[in-house]
Amino acid sequence: MNLGILLNKHVEKLHGEREGVCVLCGNKGRGFSINKVVSGNFTAWEFLNAGTIFCETCASSYKEQKLRRKSWIANQNEIIYFKNDDAEHYLFNPLEPPFFIHIAKKGQKQTWLSLFNVPAYNKNAYMFSYENFNYGIYFEKNKAKKYLDLIKFLLKKKVVKSELYQGIFKSKTWEKALKESYEEKLFEAKEYSQNPLWMVMVDVARI
Repeated sequence: MNLGILLNKHVEKLHGEREGVCVLCGNKGRGFSINKVVSGNFTAWEFLNAGTIFCETCASSYKEQKLRRKSWIANQNEIIYFKNDDAEHYLFNPLEPPFFIHIAKKGQKQTWLSLFNVPAYNKNAYMFSYENFNYGIYFEKNKAKKYLDLIKFLLKKKVVKSELYQGIFKSKTWEKALKESYEEKLFEAKEYSQNPLWMVMVDVARI
């Protein structure tokens, strides 16, 4: 199973022109020359493997622009494009496995290609793609819930997301925390701030 197969029902089918080895899935088959599939602006070369073509299945997924521009969750039966206000919901309540989740930011980078051969099989522990990182993020449900509870607590205390993301808090943030006796929460957030899953939870958290 790979994302080309997972997404096969949800994208327009392309018909290949030549035989070769696919640079995404690694399978032998019919497809297209690499230069015919990617544009001159392509920047995700590090996600490709040794090969001579994009196979029909992988090219069909790669060429679907909505997969780059929007956040989505998919399994073989359905694909849902969602707004990032709903990202928290889908991370904690994904579709039936195998599935995959991609969270877009500017809709410019196809970082989901980094996990092309890594669909998710466990709803509580899986890899997902987040456009701001050129590598997959490991979602552990219990850890993510712990992070999210802390983030929402601090957001309700008017701590801004940029502080939570960086783990660097302004003087007035510390003063308020000391006054209201939750300064240990800031220390805890500071400890988590360099963790990629924490950063994603900060981004998707809504109160």
